[in-house]
Amino acid sequence: MPLYEQMRTEDLGLIQLLGSPMLAAVKTKLSSDKMLAAVPSMASNNLDTRTIISTTATYDIEVINGLAWLQQEGKIKDGDKIGAIYLQNEAGENAMAGLKFYAEKHGMSVVESPIGATDTDMTSTVTKMKSEDVAVIVAMNSPAQASSIGVQMKAQDMPIPLLGWGPTYAPTLVSNPEIVAAMKDNFYIATSAAAWTSESETATKVREEFEALGVSDPASSTIFVGYLSGMAWGAILQQACDDGDLTRQGVMDARTKVDNLETDGLTGTLDFSDPGAPTTRETHIAQLDAELPGGTTDAAPLATSEEAKEYKAPFQK
Repeated sequence: MPLYEQMRTEDLGLIQLLGSPMLAAVKTKLSSDKMLAAVPSMASNNLDTRTIISTTATYDIEVINGLAWLQQEGKIKDGDKIGAIYLQNEAGENAMAGLKFYAEKHGMSVVESPIGATDTDMTSTVTKMKSEDVAVIVAMNSPAQASSIGVQMKAQDMPIPLLGWGPTYAPTLVSNPEIVAAMKDNFYIATSAAAWTSESETATKVREEFEALGVSDPASSTIFVGYLSGMAWGAILQQACDDGDLTRQGVMDARTKVDNLETDGLTGTLDFSDPGAPTTRETHIAQLDAELPGGTTDAAPLATSEEAKEYKAPFQK
């Protein structure tokens, strides 16, 4: 908070605001200060203010698209039972809203297992899911928790899909051979960002510039997510310049005029015109691939499911 207090008197806006706790701490102040902030991934129930823009799909959309893809591929079907292991926080509950929407449309029942941020051993949770004979497990939690789920599914002979949202992946997953062996064939990630090895012109440019920095951080698609914040701000500032108003209010007004920002496949086309709606409903489906830089490969290209198109976020018009 002291850092924000300093920035609010000097800065036009925040090019990137990371983490649900940080967003919760400054959300009200952002609104009263009319200070625009780009959030790389978020719960759609935070879209109740014009001062926040999401540069990727929201958590509920990611889960809806992930389930739709699994059904399209014949891995789940109408009437199946979904196992839902989710964090008891704003992010996890938003993802659950998407899951329940999809389940209701397809006559599916849901076996819920809420967990806390410090829970790491998923043995009993997976045992519960097996006893309930679920057809899929959806992990809406951290990479460490998702890996524990995947390893336990392998140990307990559960050859069913494990679906994660964007935050379930981190490069640390592919650094552990046991995790890779357990999860490489049945773990699917509904993610807003393209795999690090994406071949688009913009992806190639970002990779080259990142590698030229010589930093020790492992490469991953999260770097694309950071770049997207810059793309979003660039488009909004250009609109504000065209309008001749670079005040905070001018920037707030400009964001609603940016409704078709192409990202060259880094994520979906971004539309900031309705502050209460997800800015994109397109997501990728990724799988682990320890042999590739970044650790994932695209199992399916950017797409929006019919269910995601129908879904209405809490604050959209």
